Amino acid sequence: MNVFRRLRTTKVPTMPAASVDDTRVRELEQQLDELTRGFDAKLLDVLRKGYAAGPLLEMGYPGVDLKLVAAAKKRQKEHESEPYISDWIERCFGEDDVFYDVGANVGTYSLIAAGVGLPRGHVYAFEPSFSTYAVLCENVFVNGLGDRITTLPVALGGATALETFRYSNLRPGAAKHNWPTGETAYTHRVLGYRLDDLVRQLDLPLPNHIKIDIDGGEPDLLRGATEVLSSPSLQTLIVELLTWTEEAVVAELAAHGFALIHTYVRPPSPVTCGLFARSEGNLLELLGIQPESSI
Repeated sequence: MNVFRRLRTTKVPTMPAASVDDTRVRELEQQLDELTRGFDAKLLDVLRKGYAAGPLLEMGYPGVDLKLVAAAKKRQKEHESEPYISDWIERCFGEDDVFYDVGANVGTYSLIAAGVGLPRGHVYAFEPSFSTYAVLCENVFVNGLGDRITTLPVALGGATALETFRYSNLRPGAAKHNWPTGETAYTHRVLGYRLDDLVRQLDLPLPNHIKIDIDGGEPDLLRGATEVLSSPSLQTLIVELLTWTEEAVVAELAAHGFALIHTYVRPPSPVTCGLFARSEGNLLELLGIQPESSI
């Protein structure tokens, strides 16, 4: 007989099936659950401490222990150069409010809002730069704030379409992307959205406060956010004002009932930010601002 045929017809002996004690299996599963209870949380804590390349950087923000990964060093003390944004977050936000951080960069103000201003609210952080977005996500992770901050790699503007994004440089934390002057380090297509479309399609909660700092794209964003701006839930905005965008920003917001309450100047930069609200009320008093003054 052919050897291969003999192999194919040979019966292989099998082991008798072992009897299974279901009660004992359940006991072992319960013991395993008890042994591993809390392991995930401990593992995450270890990962947060050892995840970043290099030591974590202390932000030094009063009252809360916030850290940044080493790649975000450029923005480590950003809150000290723009204290008015931190004051706005701490003094104007309600505990349950929703904050849209548009142009979140590495997440300085998203972290402050989640860590101090919104203990029961939520932050939506928008950042289209791939290198900066990665570091934004890392900063949310190492601070354990993933349950309070949702990061979205989306460029908000006047159209829902693929948009060309021109990088000033590729370092995390860089700014002046899509700037009208200067060299372009890299160009690629990103997912662009009208804010109204994004809120509707993703069923996002409407914001109570919005910060917009997107290097000159503010007017287009506002034109794509008419439903959001018309929402009675929206209370205040802080928007970057450039010499070539200020008039359009003020006009777009005025069309929805928002007035420019105060202008902040960041020395030595000529860049200013505007605080907008539907009415002044006690807002200036709340923020410790003297009428007719600038910071």
